[in-house]
Amino acid sequence: ARNGYDIPEVIFLDSESPAAAINKALGAGKKIGLEMNYFSIAVGRQIASADTEMVDVGDIVLKLRSRKDALEIETIRAAALCADKALADALPMLKVGVSEKEFAMELLRLMVRDPKVNAESYVIQILGGANSANPHGASSDYVFKYGDAITIDYGAYYDYYWSDVCRTFFIGEAPAKLKECYPIVLEAHLAGMNVTKPGIMAKEIDNAARGVITKAGFGEYFI
Repeated sequence: ARNGYDIPEVIFLDSESPAAAINKALGAGKKIGLEMNYFSIAVGRQIASADTEMVDVGDIVLKLRSRKDALEIETIRAAALCADKALADALPMLKVGVSEKEFAMELLRLMVRDPKVNAESYVIQILGGANSANPHGASSDYVFKYGDAITIDYGAYYDYYWSDVCRTFFIGEAPAKLKECYPIVLEAHLAGMNVTKPGIMAKEIDNAARGVITKAGFGEYFI
């Protein structure tokens, strides 16, 4: 049981239909709620053949997840601390001659030292040089060079809760253009944080950050 709730787990083999497991667990004529965004068409068709009425509760569950209780907040904090500790331990490896993939695997290795980290699902994007401009790239065989910006976007999947961390480092001396841009991006980031509070609309946070970058003359490059 997790968080004090005794929720039974129903397991079925890959060779079996999930519909049969649903029928066995619930019986016929029941109404069940599903997060339908999480199924392929093939699995969805199989589930739909069960003797039950299917209702999409994805929006309801999403709203429930948006409000965290004290234990959930504590777990997310622990996930963030786990990710921070792993990065601090990995930083000595961030140097010329190391590839994006090598550093990504080292970061994963350091996170999974904690028994509560789930290694079956992880997101680690290590992007160096020109790749660092891609907000959703994949770690490659690119080898770090002197002057590279290194974007590290990752998180620890800790006790079924995610942390999400994005950090930028430079190998050696940063190029002059990046030295100009970095403090502008930082100022925009802080501007967005400073207006963030309960009840504010997302576009107001966007406007605060976007305004800083536009004023600095880089508005067309805002992501």
